[in-house]
Amino acid sequence: MKRILFFGIALTAFVLNCPSGNSGYAKDISESDVKRIEAEAKKKTIESRKLQAQALQLNLELSKIDKTVIGLAQKIQNNEDKMSELENKLAALKEDLATKEAAFAKENNSLVQTLASLQNMSLNPSEAVILQPLSPVDIIRSAILLRETVPFLNEKSSKLKTDLDSVYQQKKKVEETVAETKKRQELLEKQQAEMRTLMKKKAGMRKVLETKGAETQKLAENLSSKAKNLRDLLDELERQKELARKKQEEAERLAALKRQEELKRQKTPHVISTKEHEDIKKQAKGGRFAKAKGSLSRPVRGTVITEYGQMLSKGVTSKGIVYKTRPEAQVIAPYDGTVIFSGPFKGYGNIIIVEHGDGYLSLLAGLGVIDCEPGQMLLAGEPVGTMPDSSNAKLYVEIRKDRHPINPAPWIAG
Repeated sequence: MKRILFFGIALTAFVLNCPSGNSGYAKDISESDVKRIEAEAKKKTIESRKLQAQALQLNLELSKIDKTVIGLAQKIQNNEDKMSELENKLAALKEDLATKEAAFAKENNSLVQTLASLQNMSLNPSEAVILQPLSPVDIIRSAILLRETVPFLNEKSSKLKTDLDSVYQQKKKVEETVAETKKRQELLEKQQAEMRTLMKKKAGMRKVLETKGAETQKLAENLSSKAKNLRDLLDELERQKELARKKQEEAERLAALKRQEELKRQKTPHVISTKEHEDIKKQAKGGRFAKAKGSLSRPVRGTVITEYGQMLSKGVTSKGIVYKTRPEAQVIAPYDGTVIFSGPFKGYGNIIIVEHGDGYLSLLAGLGVIDCEPGQMLLAGEPVGTMPDSSNAKLYVEIRKDRHPINPAPWIAG
């Protein structure tokens, strides 16, 4: 567009400065070609400005969505914690209820047997006791025992009533907890549906603003198929990053020269590009990863079942930590960074590798769904995917410094 406009201006100047001897030819050009080119250039300029305005609006909306999804991810993870707490409470209540019901049944059976014995004795007349082959001492003892049975039965009856009330209260607690759990589950499903809608909208906006997504994703798939193990993958990613850096530096140098030339010719409105949008996100949080030790966001809510350095099978030690999570648990970025790999990888399932600067990388493996792509800038707490819909969902978390694994535990808050 700018080249056409420049050509139109240059052509106009050429026509105006043509020798008078060629005035007829100049007149033909000015009336046919120049006016058409200038009109086309003007039309393209208007269209371009409209597209620039739309891009700016999309970037603003994308920034708003970023803030919304981070807050929603926090709510989802808090709700997941509450759900796990309620489920554990419910299991404990049911276990306690079963114990109390068993104790009540045992006491009740004992009381029934005692009452049955007394009933049998009451059927015999008191004079029959004299006919029993008992000594006078045994007869007296029997009478005393029968007399003391009445308070014992009253005490037993009172205890059974208390136990029965306790069982009733415990059942009530179970019912209330079941109802609260159901309510929480419905809220969680609603939040997850909202998150899926927002992430779909965000992905659509990124496709409009960024045309390189398919290329970077294809590159990630090629790397995954070629790399033999995680070390090979990281080495290749480092090589690709260096090539991309040099290419970017050259592109920026050429772009700077081109901008200088264009600014000399005409003034154009500035548009926030996708790259600038990502830079804005980076500046919004900032800070160096090395100073964030102990404050990284937990990537997922769950129980740590494998510690860093823990002995695994065949003498191999764990290079990271493993969380046992809820089905479809929300996974977030532990810290600001740039996605350098996302997708399936041998033996790890779906993985995400995020570069945080200063030689630090974080790796999340075992996801069911990935909601980010290579080249995307992430903020701490930004959702990156969800766990599989499985009762055995596990997330492997690893942090590396200069490509060497380090213990993630001291880095993650709480």
